[in-house]
Amino acid sequence: MMVTKAEISAMFDALLDGTRSREEIARWAQERRRADDLRMLVYEPAAAESQIWKGILYLIGVDTEVAPGSYLFSTEAFREFRELHTL
Repeated sequence: MMVTKAEISAMFDALLDGTRSREEIARWAQERRRADDLRMLVYEPAAAESQIWKGILYLIGVDTEVAPGSYLFSTEAFREFRELHTL
């Protein structure tokens, strides 16, 4: 399975504009993590592996709730993480 920096960026776009649910994005990221665990994940570009991986790990937790309907991460936190890691 291949994962690209553009895909990670698109997931953050979808998260920020609400076109995909937090749960859907977290599942997408979890699938990439499983592929990595099986050594079946290919990063494109290879030079951005660290950035891509950080994005995947962050996206895995975007659906974490601290109370029913109240999420751990805010929309502003998504923006800040994305800007910090240039995704």
